[in-house]
Amino acid sequence: MKIKYKVNLLIVILKVIMALLIVVSVNFVAGQVLEEEMQEKDLAITELLASEIANPLLGEDDLRVQEIIDNLKRQNADVRYAYVVGFDGTVVAHTFKDGFPVELITANPIPSGEDGAIQILSAEGESIQDVGVRVLEGMDAKIHIGFSRARLFEAIARTTSTILIIAALVLLFGILLNSFLMQRMIKPIEALVEGTKRVGDGDFDFRIDVTSRDEIGTLTESFNLMTAERKQEEEVLQESEERYRLLADNTLDVIWKMDFNLEFTYSNPAIFDMLGFTPEEWIGSRLPEHCSPEEMQKIQRLITHEIENPKKHTGVVFETSFFTKNGEEIPCEINSRILFDENGRPTELQGSTRDITERKRAEEVLQESEERYRLLAENTLDVIWKMDLNLEFTYSNPAIFDMLGFTPEEWIGTRLPEHCSPEEMQKMQRLMTQEIENQKKHTGVVFESIFFNKNGEGIPCEVNARILFDENGRPISMQGTTRDITERKAAEAHIKHLNSVLEAIRNVNQLILVEKDRDTLFQEACDALVKARGYDVAWLGFSEDGETFAMVKGSGFPEDVSRFCEYMMSGDYPPCIRDALARKDRFVVMDKSEECGDCFFESVCRGKEAAIIQVEHAGRFFGLLAVLLAPDVSIDEEEKGILAEVAGDIAFALHNMELEEVRKQAEDQIKASLKEKEVLLREIHHRVKNNLQVISSLLDMQARNAKDKDVKGALSESMNRIMAMSLIHSQLYEGSDLSEINMKVFVNRLLGQLQSYQVGDARIASVVRVDDYPFPIAVAVPVGLVINELLSNALKHAFTGRGEGKIEVILTASESGMINLRISDDGVGLPPGFDINKSKTLGLRLVKIITEDQLRGTLEVTGDCGATFNIEFGITDY
Repeated sequence: MKIKYKVNLLIVILKVIMALLIVVSVNFVAGQVLEEEMQEKDLAITELLASEIANPLLGEDDLRVQEIIDNLKRQNADVRYAYVVGFDGTVVAHTFKDGFPVELITANPIPSGEDGAIQILSAEGESIQDVGVRVLEGMDAKIHIGFSRARLFEAIARTTSTILIIAALVLLFGILLNSFLMQRMIKPIEALVEGTKRVGDGDFDFRIDVTSRDEIGTLTESFNLMTAERKQEEEVLQESEERYRLLADNTLDVIWKMDFNLEFTYSNPAIFDMLGFTPEEWIGSRLPEHCSPEEMQKIQRLITHEIENPKKHTGVVFETSFFTKNGEEIPCEINSRILFDENGRPTELQGSTRDITERKRAEEVLQESEERYRLLAENTLDVIWKMDLNLEFTYSNPAIFDMLGFTPEEWIGTRLPEHCSPEEMQKMQRLMTQEIENQKKHTGVVFESIFFNKNGEGIPCEVNARILFDENGRPISMQGTTRDITERKAAEAHIKHLNSVLEAIRNVNQLILVEKDRDTLFQEACDALVKARGYDVAWLGFSEDGETFAMVKGSGFPEDVSRFCEYMMSGDYPPCIRDALARKDRFVVMDKSEECGDCFFESVCRGKEAAIIQVEHAGRFFGLLAVLLAPDVSIDEEEKGILAEVAGDIAFALHNMELEEVRKQAEDQIKASLKEKEVLLREIHHRVKNNLQVISSLLDMQARNAKDKDVKGALSESMNRIMAMSLIHSQLYEGSDLSEINMKVFVNRLLGQLQSYQVGDARIASVVRVDDYPFPIAVAVPVGLVINELLSNALKHAFTGRGEGKIEVILTASESGMINLRISDDGVGLPPGFDINKSKTLGLRLVKIITEDQLRGTLEVTGDCGATFNIEFGITDY
């Protein structure tokens, strides 16, 4: 067979193979594209549905979630199922008719840290694409939708058929074309040889003209193709070299080459930024010129080791230091490798150098930080510990020795139950279980417990513990601190102790404020001290002469209260009482270790501390206060001060009681004296009223005997004025207050008195609006005279010839003490051109004088529709 036919056959076979490969590749790519489009579409549907159910799911509206996924299944024929997993991991809604297949939850998880996942499942003989999406980013709630892949397979089948038809047509056309071309592709051998020579000389643009269709033509075409590919490869190589050159020129690391004489043969421009040398200055220099002898020895050892390790030439990475152009030494990291020829002989070294100054600084800072935290952990007073989930301690700082007596080596490896009681262990296990189950908040727990020291003694401690979790939320260990709170507990007990003392003092002080009987005060004070403070015994003795007790009260004695009080009042004192009376110190503490000698109450006081305090105020000794403490309690300076304060308060109360007795006696004497003066003052007012009435009667008799009308009128007016003053004195001695007058009562009585003998048959209506304001007598008399004059004048002149009328008397008082008096009538009014300043009538002149001079007020007169007199004055100066 000719080469022509062999080549033809070979080309046909190659084309068939290529057609098949193209069909398979195109089919595979088309399938991938269709599948990716399906996944993108299905993922978009699922994400849209996830956004729709987010709010109902957060609001726990499971019915709305179910409605949304049911609508999706009805509207999309490719959807085979859909289900929603809630925030707690349970399925809240699904579209399965026969119940939800639980295995789907475990079969289709969404990886941690991702918001969605797509997996291919097989269900009931059908390929299903399961698309899962988180409803909210970072949350556990998810929605899964299963889409049928049947349409995908149909589309792929149609695509495959189309590609096969096209490939067959192309293959057929290629075969025909190849047959035609082979007839004309024969080129002279000389042209082929010439072309080979020119290409060998580097002329990759040269092409041989194909003038025949035989084997030579085919070879010629192949030659041209090879030449073109070679040119393309050269261009790619050139581009690659250019890229690597740009990379080397622009990287921050120094890239270098060096021969085995340690002379640099290449460096990129980064050498200038790092050490200050240009590449031209660096190339030709030797390595020993740029580092210390010690560093040079280290580098040579590494090079020698790398050369002698023939099985593994992976290069070395190490740290050293180089000198800059200015002579400064900077730390560097070198990544170097030795190149070998085909015979395994080393030819050169190449690598990169990086400035690690910043990293070194960061490492130093980190090392300093670690050192500080190590010193803090080793020198803190709190115990810092770590423990695994088997409750075995894996770390402890040295503070464990000071607190419990164990060294860290002794403590590590022991288990928590070895160091506390079963009850405390149960409490701690409950707290740890709650912390583990609290998935949303792992903030640690703080609690108090009791640990046994090395000697078996219980030490109260405060534990601050926290459980550590891995990235999947599983607990892995525990760590925390433990603090000895023995002193704090003692301080709390002391505070509680002082609070009870303060409560007792408060109760005693309340008694002092409300209780006025000395015997009751003493007894209830003793009861309060025993009850609130918890003293075993408290007693109070009252002394009038400083030597004997006139009264003794006690509380807390089981059966000896009466007997003790009898002994004390009889003068048969125990030794401690005699000592307290004889000493000048106000406060005496009897130590519990002291012997009481021949005391008849030794059995009650034995082994207890007693405090005896003198009850005195302002140098006056009132008696003694004594308390007996419980056997396990000792008195301190604070309690001494508080008890001394209680004794002082009781003494102050007794002092006040004595003052109260003196005050009461003086008050009784003053009340008796005031009673006598009040009787005498009432008698004076009564006599003044009687004398004024006698004068009024004399004037009335004189008026009846007078023949002159003017004289008779003057006498009547004088009588009215005297009767007005008489009314004031009458109201004073009849009332309960001898210094003030109620003007409202006075005006009503005065108006009735004047109307009774001046108006006659005229019907006069009176309107009286007077504030219930007390007037001192110094103001009441002049005001009464003014009212009398104005009312008399109105009754006499305002209603002449009229059968009826109205008089108003209005008196108001402000908070500042300003008085406003207005007297008006609706009578005939004042004469034309009336001016009170020019009036010659005695009554109106008297009104003006009293108002302006005596009351220091103002007077305003108006005559429209009757007469109105408005007077304003102050009462604060009286």
